[in-house]
Amino acid sequence: MMLARTVRRLLIFAALASLGLLASCKSTGPVDLTGLTPAEVFQRAHDASDNGDYRRALAYYDGFLAQPDVDAERGAWARYEAALLYHKIGDDDTALAKFDELLALYETDKTLPEGPKILATSVKTAILEKRSKKS
Repeated sequence: MMLARTVRRLLIFAALASLGLLASCKSTGPVDLTGLTPAEVFQRAHDASDNGDYRRALAYYDGFLAQPDVDAERGAWARYEAALLYHKIGDDDTALAKFDELLALYETDKTLPEGPKILATSVKTAILEKRSKKS
């Protein structure tokens, strides 16, 4: 009887964990940025990410970057955050490509903030080191 109860609890826990994983991986459509300031867009993206809704956070950053006249500094931060989110969802190939795209911007625009460059380089290095250990 005790064993059956324990097994049942484990099955319920496994089912809830699976639902949580599916919910965090579900795709999301475009988000409505109408009337939002850049700070509000970033806050909503951060809130979504903090809640484990990485796809929704990506939608905010993608929507932000798709707008005309995005200032270079915020664009660099949005690109970094998007690349990091791809890493968090386990898509390291896309994350690496996005980090490379961001780092390439620094070759032509010396006015970009150093923060995204330093962080992108650090996360990219960590991903590549982890991969080399698996080989």
